[in-house]
Amino acid sequence: MGMTASFLPKPVVGVNGSGMHTNVSVSNGKKNLFWDPKGEEKLSKLGWEFTDRILTHGNDICLVLNPA
Repeated sequence: MGMTASFLPKPVVGVNGSGMHTNVSVSNGKKNLFWDPKGEEKLSKLGWEFTDRILTHGNDICLVLNPA
């Protein structure tokens, strides 16, 4: 078909790119599981653990998500 899939933020000059902006949320029904009004920075324990794992495994994640 002459097309190539790419996850580059701006693969073609002159064409708008995505900037690779990503938001992540985890919920149960309508309850946001990352929100805790009493938590540090109002982030729940699950939210902190999720963030920790993303940062801990960042190098490995980049191998999968970033093009060579």
